[in-house]
Amino acid sequence: MALRAAGFVVHWPHGAIKKYDGLKHSGDEADARQLAHLLRLGLLPKGTILPPAQRAIRVRLRKRMQLVRSRTSHIQ
Repeated sequence: MALRAAGFVVHWPHGAIKKYDGLKHSGDEADARQLAHLLRLGLLPKGTILPPAQRAIRVRLRKRMQLVRSRTSHIQ
């Protein structure tokens, strides 16, 4: 990752974050402000950023899962 290589700390928010209903405005700026607020409070659920070697394995496993599901649906 280029940001990590440049010395930045990267936070990958988990995809299960619900949008805060009390926001008056929506958009990238409001979303960024809300995520920064959650990060400051320590409430930001974090995802995992895998190293490139493990990412390649994950991609292959996902493709295999897709092929197995496809095969199973064709058999059924």
